Amino acid sequence: MAIIKSLILTILLSLSNIVFASPAQDQTVDQFFQVTNLKKVTLDTLTDQELANIGKTKEEFWTLYAPEVRKIYKNMLTEEELLASIKFYQTPEGHSLLNKTPELIKLCIVASMKIALNTQVEGFNKLLQEEYKEAIFSLSHDLIDPSPSHWIPQLKWSC
Repeated sequence: MAIIKSLILTILLSLSNIVFASPAQDQTVDQFFQVTNLKKVTLDTLTDQELANIGKTKEEFWTLYAPEVRKIYKNMLTEEELLASIKFYQTPEGHSLLNKTPELIKLCIVASMKIALNTQVEGFNKLLQEEYKEAIFSLSHDLIDPSPSHWIPQLKWSC
C-alpha cells in the first residue's frame, strides 16, 4: 500500500509542473526576442537572392515572420520556460551560446546537406552500375548468340 501511495504522490508531483505552468505572455516572448537578438540573427541569415525570390525587403519579411514565430513560441513554451531561457541567455555562457548559434546552425545544415548529397550520389552510382551491367549483358548477348544457327555459317546459293 505504501508503494502505491508513493507512486501516486510521484505522479501528482510530476503533473504539477504541467498543471501549474502558465502560458507564455507576448511581453515575455518579446523580451526573449530582444535578449536573443532573434530579429538580427534571422535577417542576417537571409541572402539577397532569398529576399529577391520572395519579393520582400528584410523589414517586410520580419513583419510577416515575427508574428508566426511569436505564435510558435507561445504554443510551445510556457512563461516559466521563457523566463528561465532569458535568465540563461543574459549570463556569459548564454551570450557565448547565442554568438555561436548561427555558425552551429550553418554547420549542421552543411552536414545534413552533405549526407543527403552523398546518399543521392550513392543511389545514382548504384543505378549507373545496374544500367552498365544490363548494357554489357545485352551487348555480350548480341555478340555471342547461343543459338546453333549462329554457329553455322549461312550459305547463300545463287543460280
